Amino acid sequence: MTRTEECLLCKHKTQLTLLLLSLTLATINARWLEARTTATMWALQSIEKERGLGTEVPGSLQGPDPYRQLREKDPKYSALRQKFFYYHGLSSLCNLGCLLSNGLCLVGLALGLRSL
Repeated sequence: MTRTEECLLCKHKTQLTLLLLSLTLATINARWLEARTTATMWALQSIEKERGLGTEVPGSLQGPDPYRQLREKDPKYSALRQKFFYYHGLSSLCNLGCLLSNGLCLVGLALGLRSL
């Protein structure tokens, strides 16, 4: 193999690796994280509705924050909230990884174009 062929193979391997990474992250997000995040969100909303929260206009509350009071008084709500933010954060990281790997793959393709 010549040097050019080796370099070409390296570029293809890099692009395939980036695309595989993107596919893996998207699959993890869609099949595992999305379901858990949504289930946790619905559980949080049901607890909030039981306490009469969730229907107020943002910024209209005077006095202590009722959501903060709920977090302090209800350990189940606090644990669900932490679980939600954990799954939501992982989902955001997966999305960011997909964006970066796809972006790098597209940059590699664009740099490989000699003329438009």
